Amino acid sequence: PSSLIGIGPQAFADCTSLTSVHIPNSVNAIGESAFYGCIGLKGITLPNGITQIGERVFSGCTSLKRVAVPGNVSVIGESAFHNCSSLTNITIPSSVTTIGNYAFHYCTALANVNIPSGVTTLGNYAFGVCTALTSVTIPGSVDSIGYYAFSHCTGLTSVAMPHGINVIRTGMFAGCSRLTSITIPNGVTAIEDAAFEVCTSLTNIVLPKGVTTIGIRAFNTCTGLTSVVLPDSIVTIGVGAFEFCTGLTSLVLPNDLTTIRSSTFTGCTGLTKVTIPGDVARIEAGAFGGCTGLTSVTIPSSVSHVGDGAFSFCTSLTGLYFQGNAPEDSGSVLKGTPHLIVHFLPSATGWRADFFGRPTALWSRPLIQADASGVGAASDGFGLLIAWTPGVSFVMEASSSLGSLDWTPIGTSFFIDGSSQFTDQQWTNHPTRVYRLILP
Repeated sequence: PSSLIGIGPQAFADCTSLTSVHIPNSVNAIGESAFYGCIGLKGITLPNGITQIGERVFSGCTSLKRVAVPGNVSVIGESAFHNCSSLTNITIPSSVTTIGNYAFHYCTALANVNIPSGVTTLGNYAFGVCTALTSVTIPGSVDSIGYYAFSHCTGLTSVAMPHGINVIRTGMFAGCSRLTSITIPNGVTAIEDAAFEVCTSLTNIVLPKGVTTIGIRAFNTCTGLTSVVLPDSIVTIGVGAFEFCTGLTSLVLPNDLTTIRSSTFTGCTGLTKVTIPGDVARIEAGAFGGCTGLTSVTIPSSVSHVGDGAFSFCTSLTGLYFQGNAPEDSGSVLKGTPHLIVHFLPSATGWRADFFGRPTALWSRPLIQADASGVGAASDGFGLLIAWTPGVSFVMEASSSLGSLDWTPIGTSFFIDGSSQFTDQQWTNHPTRVYRLILP
């Protein structure tokens, strides 16, 4: 009747034979769970006078296909349309500012959603398991996106992120297996736990310079990921962050990183080169376990701890080059590395004839790190990264051939912290160019 002003909580809950409802415009409030579990309800006209759609109002209305939210509504409450599995389209007006926790969770037929520019908050699991959703544009007004907000949206291929957020929350896009790319806004400082876990189609990710933290399992099992740019602002990378990223081929870790945590790169079978920065003190258990593509790794002198299984089953690994003293005993660090020789510098202490079951050898000459970043032709010259004893000086000489008697000194440098980046800016002036190091 036109005199009706409200519908109470659970008023029509579990009315399974109800197929349609017309609510007069006199109604200005609909209580929690008012139509909860009305599995036969296919259509409903909502009154213009309501200002919010409360908690679980249409939760479990599995036959509901379309809803137009009235223009005065500012809040779509928690689980308002949870498990409306036939809902294909919903019109959200510009008056809405909040989309609550689980609001559209398990709306598996929802293929299109327009989030208006007035929305500031998307709750936890707001669009989780909306498997038909293919793309989402999140307006710039949004400054808070909850945990697992778009998790397991397996049809989602692209997302436009707002610039107002500073955290990619836990599990936000976990299990979005068709997501191919995403641009992280410049204001983001943290990628939380499992944020992109099992995004198997994600091929590359660029993190802005302000990011300081990558959470536990943040990119775990992103098997399509081939490259990732880690800015030097990052100080923490969580356990298992890139575990089983089998497509990842190379990696330069941020300079201020002090710990490579357990299982960070376990099972990255495509990884062929990694540069460990000079501030790293700990390489924890299983950090690079099962990285079957790694052939050589240089360990800086800052490292005092190498954890159990840190390089276990790196079956192609032939050389570990330690620039410092022998690290503390940590168990089966090198199990399953049949071709490995561990090299140490003449000035180092604590080394034995074997290191966790693998033979050791004196690192008697400088090592050119051919696979490292900054090696080869570049716009500023031809670069070489060389590793050896910290503090030792050398002279770089160049000639036109190895057999030449005419070698010209082109620079002097030091192995600062055990490595030296050398660049020949004149190499393009010569048809061929070879180099040699002269040590004191």
